[in-house]
Amino acid sequence: MFASSRVAQVQSFKHVTEIDNRRDLSSRTSHLSEGIRLTKQVLAARDFWAVTLTNFFHTCRNVAHMNFASIITEALIPRDILPLGSWQLSAFYGLLTVVPQIVMIASTRQIVKHGCYRLFMLSLYISIITGLFAYMFASTHPYLVMAFMLIDSIAVHSLSPLMNILFADFIDDDMVRHNRPAPLSSLIFSLNALIVKPAQSLSPMAIVYILNQNGYLDYQAVKVQGYDGKTFDPLRDCMFTILCAMPVLLGVLELVVFRRYSLKDRHLSNLNSDMNKLVVAM
Repeated sequence: MFASSRVAQVQSFKHVTEIDNRRDLSSRTSHLSEGIRLTKQVLAARDFWAVTLTNFFHTCRNVAHMNFASIITEALIPRDILPLGSWQLSAFYGLLTVVPQIVMIASTRQIVKHGCYRLFMLSLYISIITGLFAYMFASTHPYLVMAFMLIDSIAVHSLSPLMNILFADFIDDDMVRHNRPAPLSSLIFSLNALIVKPAQSLSPMAIVYILNQNGYLDYQAVKVQGYDGKTFDPLRDCMFTILCAMPVLLGVLELVVFRRYSLKDRHLSNLNSDMNKLVVAM
């Protein structure tokens, strides 16, 4: 009797365990299916790709500007204007970093009033026009090169916080459009990070490859005396072309992609909400 009772208990325990395992498997399968379904919905949204691809190209510009500003300054600006180790050079680098933040803070109300879309588009037009102007007229004028680098720095770095606002608007719209009980913030930002992450490596690799093809390795090794930004050699021409071409080419790509963004007037629906998003983004 005791043995048969023991066997019955073991069989009952196995049965309960099997049921629990089936429930766990069914639950995991259900969660996976739901995750795939939600991912497909997000990836099918035109606005998601408009913001994400714009963010990809903008990250390429941002990373390139941060990593190569000092190299390009050394090559294109004569040392009698910005001597190495001087306070003038430090002040110039400081302007490239601080001024975009000041501009961003000063334009907060304009961003809320006119919306991220319009100011973003305006900044892209400015980048493209100034890039073309610099390429045509600034090659022999160091002060014009410095002014262009400052303008491009403002256009690049002051726009980065706006990306968070654009994604926040898309998340709100996605929740309303699909009647979701809660926003898909984590999923959307994770997909954006997955797509944009390669841009942080792609842009520097491409620029380094181009510079090396034009003798940058030799320049680093020798540090040719008299390379003061006035001598026209392949390396200097290459750096100047990269400086002007990046905002033009990537700006055009951003412009083409971002024009497909449909939430252009969302800022008109809730100005206070946009102000709060902007404060959080900064």
